Amino acid sequence: MQDKILDVLKRGGPQVAPKVAREVKGEALITSAYLSELKAAGKVKISAMKIGTSPLYYLPGQEKRLALFADKLNSKDRAVFDKLEQLKVLREVQLDLLSKVALRKMKDFAIPLQVSVSGKKELFWRWYMLDSAETNLIVSSLLQQVGPRSEMQEVTSEALSTPVDPKINEVLVKKIEVAPTANVPKAATLAANKTKTSQVSPESELKNPWKSEYPPNTTEKGEAEVDSVYPVNTAATQSGGVFEDTVQAQVVEVVNTADVGALAPSEIDAVEEVKEKEAVEVQQKIEEAKETKPDQKKVEEMHGNKIQSNIVAGTGKVFGTKKEPIEVQKEIPAPVKEKAANTETKVEEKPAEKQKSLVEKLKETFMPKQKGKVDTLLLQVEAFCEKHKIKIESSEVIRKNSDLSLQLLMPTSIGNVLFFCKVRRKKRCDEKDISAAYMEAQVAKLPLLFLYTDDVSAKAKEFLDSGSFDNLLLMKLEVAEKK
Repeated sequence: MQDKILDVLKRGGPQVAPKVAREVKGEALITSAYLSELKAAGKVKISAMKIGTSPLYYLPGQEKRLALFADKLNSKDRAVFDKLEQLKVLREVQLDLLSKVALRKMKDFAIPLQVSVSGKKELFWRWYMLDSAETNLIVSSLLQQVGPRSEMQEVTSEALSTPVDPKINEVLVKKIEVAPTANVPKAATLAANKTKTSQVSPESELKNPWKSEYPPNTTEKGEAEVDSVYPVNTAATQSGGVFEDTVQAQVVEVVNTADVGALAPSEIDAVEEVKEKEAVEVQQKIEEAKETKPDQKKVEEMHGNKIQSNIVAGTGKVFGTKKEPIEVQKEIPAPVKEKAANTETKVEEKPAEKQKSLVEKLKETFMPKQKGKVDTLLLQVEAFCEKHKIKIESSEVIRKNSDLSLQLLMPTSIGNVLFFCKVRRKKRCDEKDISAAYMEAQVAKLPLLFLYTDDVSAKAKEFLDSGSFDNLLLMKLEVAEKK
């Protein structure tokens, strides 16, 4: 068998497995197994390209004939195939993404090459039928061409075609120069900057109402209020509530920032120390208010679930009445759980009722019909065999009341002979029905008895009269009338 396969490949060139099986007149599965053995022995090669679902099998030395199957490639891959066949060598860095993908798919025609160029490896693709000498010449010519790396070369002023104008350098120097700073005292410069920033128009103050400066720009005594907004306190408030309060700071004496520049350095340090102390005191008062506020609230658990308003000492603020969230959480989940329990019981009951009703309907409708169906054709065949003293060895129902296959022991002058019997209930049996039954009898190596119920087509009768079928008996099965 292997010699036949090798002979077919030698005469026909690269072929798919089904075609080889037809040539050697064998089964496709067995032929594929032989081809795999030849591939393992190195006598046959397999292509990466597939025709349909099967690869091409060819002998060593038939690689050139693989190009005849390039028509099986899609249009985009075929364009890259033609380009590679024409140029023989392609450089990876000069290709687009589509060409790179196509070359990696065409393993039979494109062979990758790694070339070391100035310590770096670069990828090339060569035509599969190109020899090494021509490949070296083409690769060396491609490397001498201007590649993408030439863009990374440094360009100096000496390489320019025209000299640099000295006036341009003067202009650049003028742009870079910065006026020298005068010997101004540090405190004076700070005061000047502060006076510039402190002169803000009323419009800008209205635009930024939340902008605050410390210390405030005023020469009079005043009161400074610090607004503090606490984060959400989930222990004492409901979900989504914000616990807000304002803490009044002490009355502090603020010095105008415009006069700071005129003070001596020692006076400036004293003023800064006073400001730092005031800021620390204000921060301490805010922290004390945070710590004492939850303790000052007195919660009264009453039927109304309300909190009496308490006045915070030292603030003058009054807290409004609020519902206690603890007992509300106890009351709300209870009905929700009851509803969930009710819904769960309802959901469990409905599918059970549907399943029961569906089963009952199936039993009522389909079960009686299945029990009532009886193969009347088989009964008629049994009556026919009993009448003619034929013994039934085996029977198989191919299609109920229309197609049967049996093996019968028929009495003859030389004794009982085993027949393959095909029974068809059809208005008109044609030559296809008879030929199919004849093939089954040939597989079983038995003569054929073909029984039909109604009629046989004229073409089938002509076909039988021609003598194409041997060992065939054609008889009509008498069907009893339905009561």
